[in-house]
Amino acid sequence: GTNIYTVNNKDFSGASISKVDISNGSSLTTNMSTINTGCGTSCLRDGKINYQISGDTELYEWDPVLMPSSGISIGFSENFYELVTDEVNNYLYASSTDWASYGFINIYNSDNIFSGSFSCGVSPGTIVFDTRSTSVGITNITSQKILEGTIYDMFGRKLNSLEGQSEGIYLVDGEKVYIPKR
Repeated sequence: GTNIYTVNNKDFSGASISKVDISNGSSLTTNMSTINTGCGTSCLRDGKINYQISGDTELYEWDPVLMPSSGISIGFSENFYELVTDEVNNYLYASSTDWASYGFINIYNSDNIFSGSFSCGVSPGTIVFDTRSTSVGITNITSQKILEGTIYDMFGRKLNSLEGQSEGIYLVDGEKVYIPKR
């Protein structure tokens, strides 16, 4: 589509949702009538915006086609830090944390039924899915000539040398090399 949607905190006394049409630069903002604080987290899911009010435990759904002044509660009872939809299976991944001792990701199917969870770091603020095909990536480069004289770290960054690098696995001339703790 040609629209970008933003969920806005305004001045932390309320929230709004803006629709920006990137084809012509026009925008339309809908003030959320039932919100008296800012938005905590949000994501686009099934063509609708899921959002949670800051500090609340309800999750709401807002329809950008109808553009109502409030969302509809969709039956969650937990405060989330981050929301994201897996476009492959349409599952909702929602993180929770106390920012000191735990962090975990809950997984919900397209009917909002809990299907699993896993622990992660204490600040799970970004969830990203690698949806590339298996034929993509540096490990699929087979020509030794291309990789000759090259060094990459595990993030895919090209390095000039291994000197001063921390413990870890590196790709040197196309081969995996482990650098032990010094």
